[in-house]
Amino acid sequence: MTRHFHAYAYTGRAFTDGQVLKGEAPSNYAPFLIADWLARPARTIAESFTDPEQAAKWLRGEMEAHPPIDAESFSIDTRMGYAESTLRQERGADVVWGYYAKGQYVSRAVICCPRVEAPQPGKAAAACPEGRG
Repeated sequence: MTRHFHAYAYTGRAFTDGQVLKGEAPSNYAPFLIADWLARPARTIAESFTDPEQAAKWLRGEMEAHPPIDAESFSIDTRMGYAESTLRQERGADVVWGYYAKGQYVSRAVICCPRVEAPQPGKAAAACPEGRG
């Protein structure tokens, strides 16, 4: 399977870990494990990319549309530098952000597919939600 990326987005209220575990968070809220993003239905994917530069461009657009409240002390350009470097890696090329922006919680994730790490004990390896094989 050719390496590609799936982007996910949630904007709304924040939920505690306890609320998430009780099922009180919406189904598109960020999961605890990165690989669990890929277990979600394909309809929850905001965008898919084969090029890490395009994935980074999507992230920048999302962050500029929902700027973090701490952007003065940790600039979007600095965050994007880390994100672009991460997306170019062969392993661990996921970017997962959760931050606050003007009264709302913003979660953005770009998840590398297929997964290169071993699955969690008792879990099957995550398949591509779009069925790419």
